[in-house]
Amino acid sequence: MNVLESRLARVVLCFVASLPLWSGCSFGPAGPGTVPVSGKVTYDGKPVDAAIVQFKPNGGVKAEGAVGRTNADGQFEMTTREFSGVMPGKYQVTVFKYESTKPAAKQPAASENEEEAYTPPNDNARPAPGPKNLLPAKYAQPDKSGLTAEVTVDGANEFHLELVD
Repeated sequence: MNVLESRLARVVLCFVASLPLWSGCSFGPAGPGTVPVSGKVTYDGKPVDAAIVQFKPNGGVKAEGAVGRTNADGQFEMTTREFSGVMPGKYQVTVFKYESTKPAAKQPAASENEEEAYTPPNDNARPAPGPKNLLPAKYAQPDKSGLTAEVTVDGANEFHLELVD
């Protein structure tokens, strides 16, 4: 057997050996092993816009977490990494919405020849607080939110998440 035949034999062997791994993959519209999941978030009966919904695997479930973002009607669709959908299993659910923090507009210098004043850093200063969560804090914590979801292969997988104070 010459070198070319030996390399070809190795390529064919690798291809054949990897076939069992490919048989479990189903790259459909939802992605490998995921099913479509959607829902709606309301807070005191009103839709929540721009909230982040997270599904975190519950216990020993062999599944990945998923995330979604609500629209103006409070509706969301979940994605797992780069695929749409969620792997079947039980999840703890968190929901949070941060206030928008836009940086202040920089004021132009009074004249082109004027330099901006330098302010040295204050070593005793505390770090600036992060953005404020506009929903009750308990919903951002998986162990305190009280929100769960069970995603099934043949279920509707549509979840209404009603948040209250």
